[in-house]
Amino acid sequence: MQSFGPFFERTEKRLAGWMSATAIILFIAAAHTVATRVTSPAMAKLPVGLAALGLLAILGWLGRSRRSAVEVAISALGVARGPELLIPGSSVEQALVSPARDGKGAILELRTHGSARSRRFETADVSVAREALRALGRDPSASAVRMRAKSRSFALSDNARAAVFGVVGILCVASFFVFGAMNGFVMGKAANLYPGLAVVLPFIILNSVPSSVMLGTDGLTTRWLGMERFVSYGEIVGIERDAGKLLGTRFGAARLRLASGKTFSVPFESGSIELESFIERIQGAVSAFRARSQGNAFDVTILARGARTHAEWVTHLRAVAHGAAAGLRIAAVDPERLFAVVADPSQPEVVRASAAIAMGRSLGGAERVRIQSIVSASASPRLRIALERACSDDADGAHLAEALAELEARAAH
Repeated sequence: MQSFGPFFERTEKRLAGWMSATAIILFIAAAHTVATRVTSPAMAKLPVGLAALGLLAILGWLGRSRRSAVEVAISALGVARGPELLIPGSSVEQALVSPARDGKGAILELRTHGSARSRRFETADVSVAREALRALGRDPSASAVRMRAKSRSFALSDNARAAVFGVVGILCVASFFVFGAMNGFVMGKAANLYPGLAVVLPFIILNSVPSSVMLGTDGLTTRWLGMERFVSYGEIVGIERDAGKLLGTRFGAARLRLASGKTFSVPFESGSIELESFIERIQGAVSAFRARSQGNAFDVTILARGARTHAEWVTHLRAVAHGAAAGLRIAAVDPERLFAVVADPSQPEVVRASAAIAMGRSLGGAERVRIQSIVSASASPRLRIALERACSDDADGAHLAEALAELEARAAH
């Protein structure tokens, strides 16, 4: 069995949450100090400031990336150090490849089932990292990955960001005067500043709440504070790197240019491995998506709804695989051709779901496992629901019709 290497493990600790919390606490302390007009000598405050800077420096040092001297090799069996198997291949949940920060070599990031942390392995050749990725069965064309990104507030356009800051500023000033007038300014300036602080703090906290992004074979889905957005790879016409600054924090982003003329940004830490991994992954996924779309040969018009109601559409689809569509005897469609449509991420979601429903009653155990692998590789929540319903033993016609209606409505939107 072929193995790829050498790789060297890179250890890294995430302390961004601790650093953000520390920054917020220092901000509150500084605001309270200014508001209450502490009159202690400047030299008395110096040790406190130095201690805060020292704490941030220590956290940054602890969170730095380190390269171990242990050499490992990667194959279909997993990650091995000599005869010792460190990570079994079957335990790998997701894998990502990204160029190294210094531009030399690449980093393969692995996450195992049930683990919240990833392990990173560095190699001098990016092609070796990609081959190792495929050997582990995590080819981007057939699997999905989840990544952690920055708050969606970092994805706002410059104009939207300026508008938000303007509103927050107006609310702060207004709260100061309104609260002060209500209390006759007798409670002191510190108390009058608290409402403004109450306006600013939620804004700062929201900027600290990370978002998640799922990259599937058909598109990507971002989630943040219960809100989600799905973008099909078919909508993407260009991928660009971007950078910006918000509240003194520099960040990098992947800016996706869409066919509609709009853009969609996914923000990450500035210069982070996650940003490079995301760009590497989405570029490969979009290329694979386009290659599939050019190779489509099956005529999917037989799966179309036409003038039927959604309930009649489900009945029609269930008859397609048996050659009895629309009440006419036609050649039965080969289930493998229907499966190819379901597995093709370049097909519209509603077409893939229609093909799955057409296969539904003829699915055996092996076919259901294959459908489930497609479900796990998709980034579209609605498509996942439709495919799961289609291959369910107790699939109800009304539920299938509802799933098709939702996909059709989103396609129209």
